[in-house]
Amino acid sequence: STSAVKSIVENATPIGTINTPTNTVICEGSSTQLVATGGSSYQWFYNNTPITGGISGAYFATQPGVFSVDIISNKGCVSRSTNSINLTVIQKPQANFVYASSCTNIPINLTNTSIVLNSGPIQYKWDLGNGITSSNQSINYTFSSPITTNAKLVVTPLSCPQLADSIIRRIFVENSPIGIKYTTVNAIENKPLQLQARTFGIKYVWTPSNYLSSSTSAAPIYNGIKEQLYKISITNQAGCTTIDTQLVRIFKNKDIYVPTGFSPDNDGHNDKLYPMTVGIKQMNVFKVFNRWGLMVYNNKSADATTGWDGFYINMPQPMDTYSWIAQGLDEDGNLISKTGHVILIR
Repeated sequence: STSAVKSIVENATPIGTINTPTNTVICEGSSTQLVATGGSSYQWFYNNTPITGGISGAYFATQPGVFSVDIISNKGCVSRSTNSINLTVIQKPQANFVYASSCTNIPINLTNTSIVLNSGPIQYKWDLGNGITSSNQSINYTFSSPITTNAKLVVTPLSCPQLADSIIRRIFVENSPIGIKYTTVNAIENKPLQLQARTFGIKYVWTPSNYLSSSTSAAPIYNGIKEQLYKISITNQAGCTTIDTQLVRIFKNKDIYVPTGFSPDNDGHNDKLYPMTVGIKQMNVFKVFNRWGLMVYNNKSADATTGWDGFYINMPQPMDTYSWIAQGLDEDGNLISKTGHVILIR
């Protein structure tokens, strides 16, 4: 017998593709639309794994990876798209910069420390708040005068400019403190003497380092046999460097010294008469008398350098020879008494 006749229809395999998007990046917090063509329905894949619910011709991708799609005809025939799309994510950068100093006439290094690892090509824009701008990654700039300014850095991903990030740091630019000459100190041979620099610095360098316990301390110990003039380089928190000077004179013994003359003419040199002490911890007496024995000066201050200015009862004393007496206790508690003469010069 003859079987029934059946008609068999061979349906065409669908051919479809994913339209190439204008941009193969996904900006953080947004999505990129992928569009497939060639089918009646679709099944999208993410890294070869079916995407639940991804069954329309368009899919909005939010994650980086490889996207492909199955093209399904109205007869149920299926074929994979002829291409796939690899998407990357552009993450928002984190703008940041640091600087090491802010002192006039010293270059300030504005070092870019922004995090841009997954942000693609980057554009930088600096604005120092004083009309100076730059597109370099990091910049150096020297301010010639003191200023307080807001320095701004803008970091922009070129593929996703809407993800730009910025930071503003306030910069205080100041002058270096003016160097000064310290009061001369008197040391005894081979006996330790504490020196002290001004305390506004974070870094100290004494030059030369002769006879010092440390050349990088604010308060080194001097112990030597020779007079020495020191230069002290002091760097403060802002990076400004100041040069001070300290003269250390050397004497063999503890004693009280008084000059043989002085000129109270207000020229800034030798205007006052006062005792110079070596190894004296306390001055008890310093008195000056004229040739008739009248006491014209009596130092009652704890500061031995207060000194006589050549006046007595608000009257300038004449040029003449005057006598003086001085007493003090040395570092060992011994009483030292001295007398002598001085010429007042006008």
